[in-house]
Amino acid sequence: MILVAAGTQDGRELVGELLSAGYEVAASVVSTYGEQLLARYGSRLLINDEPLDAAGLMKYMQQKGVTLLVDASNPYAVNVSENAMQACRTMGIPYIRYERQSS
Repeated sequence: MILVAAGTQDGRELVGELLSAGYEVAASVVSTYGEQLLARYGSRLLINDEPLDAAGLMKYMQQKGVTLLVDASNPYAVNVSENAMQACRTMGIPYIRYERQSS
C-alpha cells in the first residue's frame, strides 16, 4: 500500500496515476473538502481525512500495511512533512517528497 499525503492538486493527480498503474493507494488529507476532491476515485482509494501527528501516522501506516509514503502536501505544511519523515524513519518505510518544479 502506498500512502500519499495528498494536500495539493498534484497530489490528487499522483493518486490517480498510481491507481491507474495498479497500485493499492491510500490518500491522507486534512479536510472534508480534500476528501470530496478525491471521491472521484471511488472504492479503489482509501481516504483518511483526519489530521495525524507522527504517532497517529505510524499507527495508521501499520494498520493499513503501508510500505511507501509519498509526501505531496503543500510546501507550507511543514508539520505534515516533519511528521511523515519522523514516522517513516522510525518505521523504516521509504519517504519520497514530491514537489512541482519551480517555474
